[in-house]
Parts: sequence; structure tokens; C-alpha cells
Amino acid sequence: MFILSFQLFDPKTPEYEQLQGMIAEVEFLVLDEDQLEGGCSLYDIEMSIESNMDYFAFFEREDGTVVTKFDVERRLNNIKSYIYSQVRIRATGRKFQRYR
Repeated sequence: MFILSFQLFDPKTPEYEQLQGMIAEVEFLVLDEDQLEGGCSLYDIEMSIESNMDYFAFFEREDGTVVTKFDVERRLNNIKSYIYSQVRIRATGRKFQRYR
């Protein structure tokens, strides 16, 4: 969903930069520099959350920092809410007609 949402935003707008910043915040929260350079991304974080059904699961960084699954999911939900609000803003300006 997050990757597809970039098609909604024009790269020259502040909304695009804000979305990128929110995603980067989650990536830096969980992943270290080596993992980011190796190609890990938000997609990998999402897949690891979805594949582990344990509510008390957590990510442990190499420096010993523990990030709970709940913390990551809360940030992901904030990003989803932001995307939905932007879609709502754009949808209110469009008119739909009945096709016959």
C-alpha cells in the first residue's frame, strides 16, 4: 500500500516529502545502516510483522535497542491514516456521474 501511495503524490509537493519522512522514520526505528544499504525496506518490516502473530513480538537492533511490534504497528497506522486523509481530500473535489 505504501509503495502504491507514491503514485498518488506529486514528488514536488510537501505531502510527498512528509510521506517519505514518515516511512523513513519507521525504517530507521527498526533497521540499522547495514540493513538499509543491503536493500531492506518498509516492505520487509511489514512482512515480518504480518508473519509473526505473537502480540509481544519485538525487533532487536544490533545496538541492543528493542522496538516492540506495537510501536511499529502504531506508526504504520499513522501513515495509513495520513494516506487515507489525502485520498479523502482529493475525492471531495471529484464529481461522479451515473454511466448508462
